[in-house]
Amino acid sequence: MLSIEHFYLFFLIFVCFIFQKKRPRSVSKNSTNGILEDSKFLIFNEVILSYFLAKSSSFFSDKFSLVLSSITIDISTYHPLLQLCILFVIFDAISFFTHYSAHRYSSLWKIHKLHHSVLNLNPIATFRHSLLGHIYFYAMGAILTSFIHVSEGIRMATYFITITADVIQHTNVKLTIPYFLNYIFIFPDNHYYHHSKVKYKKYGQNFGLLLTIWDIMFGTFYLPKSKDTEIGLENDDLPKSFIKRMLYPLI
Repeated sequence: MLSIEHFYLFFLIFVCFIFQKKRPRSVSKNSTNGILEDSKFLIFNEVILSYFLAKSSSFFSDKFSLVLSSITIDISTYHPLLQLCILFVIFDAISFFTHYSAHRYSSLWKIHKLHHSVLNLNPIATFRHSLLGHIYFYAMGAILTSFIHVSEGIRMATYFITITADVIQHTNVKLTIPYFLNYIFIFPDNHYYHHSKVKYKKYGQNFGLLLTIWDIMFGTFYLPKSKDTEIGLENDDLPKSFIKRMLYPLI
């Protein structure tokens, strides 16, 4: 069940924890309990659930291969760098709108809400998603990008880039970078304000995965040069047990 992607992920998390300890953005409180809980979500979502989702995706791809082949855009003959850029920009745009929708619509917010119960960002907090939340984000990305045919190596490269960005953004680390880079790429500070209890924009802010262009275009970009904020939910009425949190809002 464990693959090279899992070993890379565990190594990435380990490295990010080291940087977090060396250069924390803020001092965490009660972080041990949060990390233990997030570890359970990591195992369930990224090891167990993702395995079955991948199998399901493969099954349906084989089942409807003839249909998909007639509507799929094949760019696998393009230069690898061009393939990567096209697939990644499409995936990044899909990720933005999928994430924005999870905040915009109450039915989707219910399945995404658990992720925002994180009180102290850390690399493993990336994976605190309910069952339906994880399936939602996985399905939207997998279904829509299935209409773009690229080489397997490019698809894998896209995965490694996106998972690396996602984990780094949830790391409680202070990076010293030129401020203008925040208008191109999303760094931990940007995502820190996404997890703020305060909605600085109508439905929240900073929904992008790696590129800030979508937030800038749609008016959801927010990153002050010097300001702090408290993260978490305004009203955390979520159940306390792991099983009930995982199955929320089903039970």
